[in-house]
Amino acid sequence: MTSTPWFKLYATDYLLDPDVDAIPRESEALLIRMWCICHIEGSCPADPEELARKTRCGLQYVLQYKSQCERLFELREGRFYSRRMEDEKRRSEQSRKNANKRYSKELTQSAERAALPIATQSAMLRSDYDSNSKKKEEKTTSEFPSGPSFNSIEVARILCQSNGWSGNGMICALRDAIDFQAKQMPEETFARVGDWLVRTYFEHKTAKGDFAVTPQKFFEQALYRRSGHRPMLAGMQANHNNPAEYALAQLETD
Repeated sequence: MTSTPWFKLYATDYLLDPDVDAIPRESEALLIRMWCICHIEGSCPADPEELARKTRCGLQYVLQYKSQCERLFELREGRFYSRRMEDEKRRSEQSRKNANKRYSKELTQSAERAALPIATQSAMLRSDYDSNSKKKEEKTTSEFPSGPSFNSIEVARILCQSNGWSGNGMICALRDAIDFQAKQMPEETFARVGDWLVRTYFEHKTAKGDFAVTPQKFFEQALYRRSGHRPMLAGMQANHNNPAEYALAQLETD
């Protein structure tokens, strides 16, 4: 059985595929139904009666158009396999493995930093701010600085810990919000984006009072996008000598 209820169908590839274009239009319904069976079972039967039953088509219809569709499949041991779908599945599995590897690396780095005192983490975060500010002044790069820079999940964990928010769901919700909002604030570090999001939540809580949602729902439902704020650190003065001080103040207090 497949792990997903859907499969990819690239519109341009489909319309421009010479093999698809060569078959009668009436046979395309059978072709798509055969792809559906391949997605569900990994392959579809070549036997006309079984194919008719699986695709819920009339036997006469299958007998008439099955031979037209065969050119888009590979016959192996009495079953049709779609090479395109198999290639796509391999690419998806490889992408999933790469993503899991990156996520495992992030968790390992996060666990290592979690063992450090909050004051030490804050000092590292300040170094990230200072390094990034210096690079902006020198106009050497717009990339996040190397060295002690924090990724989004680490920033989310520190902010959650400093604000008394616990649970992996809460950390992941803030991490996802940071990843999204960072694209709207490309000139800022993950840490400053995270600080903006936290302050936006507390402004929501103050404004809504008893009707305020929990921080996890606030970030999961992306309510910060409807806050009316412009995507900038409005609470920080642009000419402050050390803009990291404001963001880190809450991290260094118990």
